[in-house]
Amino acid sequence: MMKPIVVAIGVGLVFGAGVVGYQLGLRSEVESIDSVSFDSAKSREKSVLAIGSADSVTVSLEADRTSPRSVEEIFAKPWEERFLLFREYLDGMTAENVADYIEALQELPPGRKRTSMMERLFERWGKLEGSVAFEYAKSMEGRSRLRYLSSAAEGWADIEPDEAWEAIMWASNYGALSGISFRGALRSIARNDLQLAARLAMETEDRSSFAGRRVHPLIEAVEESGEYTKLVAMIERYSEGPTSGDYIENVFQRWGQYDYEGPSDAIRAMEDSELSKSAMTGLIQGWAESDGAGAFQYALENQSDPTFAEAIPSIVRTWVRSATAEEIRSIPERLEGLEDYDENMRRVVSSFAKADPKMAFDLASSLADENLRTKSIGSVMFTWSLSEIDKARSFLPEIPDAKARSSAARSMIYSHVRAKSSPEEIVSLVEHGSDQKEKERLLSSIARQAQRHRTSEHSRKLVEYLKTELPKREDVSDDFRNKLLKELD
Repeated sequence: MMKPIVVAIGVGLVFGAGVVGYQLGLRSEVESIDSVSFDSAKSREKSVLAIGSADSVTVSLEADRTSPRSVEEIFAKPWEERFLLFREYLDGMTAENVADYIEALQELPPGRKRTSMMERLFERWGKLEGSVAFEYAKSMEGRSRLRYLSSAAEGWADIEPDEAWEAIMWASNYGALSGISFRGALRSIARNDLQLAARLAMETEDRSSFAGRRVHPLIEAVEESGEYTKLVAMIERYSEGPTSGDYIENVFQRWGQYDYEGPSDAIRAMEDSELSKSAMTGLIQGWAESDGAGAFQYALENQSDPTFAEAIPSIVRTWVRSATAEEIRSIPERLEGLEDYDENMRRVVSSFAKADPKMAFDLASSLADENLRTKSIGSVMFTWSLSEIDKARSFLPEIPDAKARSSAARSMIYSHVRAKSSPEEIVSLVEHGSDQKEKERLLSSIARQAQRHRTSEHSRKLVEYLKTELPKREDVSDDFRNKLLKELD
């Protein structure tokens, strides 16, 4: 018999052998318990640890445990049908029979489908007994428990928002641990009380590096109601510092995908010039996602305004994701009249490589600034090699400028390692180095890529090949050779 894992929480939850016990009646006497035994389906002994005490007490559980409907058939259904059937299946779950549901799911084959179903179970359990579900998820093993923890918090937040938010913040180190998502909990709070959700999101210490993680759940909550103006006002009220602009930009980007007049009116009403600039940047990006051609044309016509001029490269990159190859080929000519053409082209030219690599290469090669030209050619070759590595490698010797060819070769190392090209093919890129220094940079880049993925068989072979190849090379210095060999050991 497995010894139970005992956790101190107010409802008297017990974790042991994958089964949950509930404190329905306490014996008056205090006993020392070493194990848990289940005598029947209707009468079981559970141990709990009283809060603030090291003493254990015995709990008698006298409850009918209704067997849930079978999940095997639900598990075998296609995703859409499985989702609906499982939601209906969970309607029968109560605080008293949740153990049956957990055990039934644990009988299913492990994998993504079961994990997804467990997430939904923990969300529903969180609505029934928030802290209980949360603590149980925390006691489990394996990486999936972090997903269950997030789901439990999402359900819990529906009934006890402050407590759920505090728990998920503490567990995720205030957002620093990306494996624990607080988005579901925040979205749940926002649906019931947008103001409370905004205050919690904006005022809680933020250790995450992406402001969108805080504001996206709030945006999702207002999409149904259309209360974007209300959300903007709350961000202005509760948020301070540089992240305010990031929050505002995210809101207007989503809003701009569906509307232009509404967000435009909201921007005109904003008193903070910096926030209004962030809002306009977001609006343009949202517009570009829904109507790239229209946003691009409008930005070109209003490029005298720095906000629009600065947004053009980003609009182009967004538009390219949904444009046809013919539309993409028409864009470069329309960019020719821009001020600082070289810099703007550098920022977008790799996007063109997905539709027409040789056109993108010609555009990059035409830039007047040597430094920007070299960087742009490398960027184009990187993008091309990700999708057509053989064609990109064959084209590499045709690059006439030695410095640009060397930069291009270096940019293609990653795609070769990712594609598991032979060690000989990868190291052959070094031959495109324009001089000794460039050849050494190429070898160093190859070594870094190999060591980054050293646990894979392919990378280990590449490391061994480098260790064999380096002593033979006469195009690198002795100091460099010795240093790199030492790093590879």
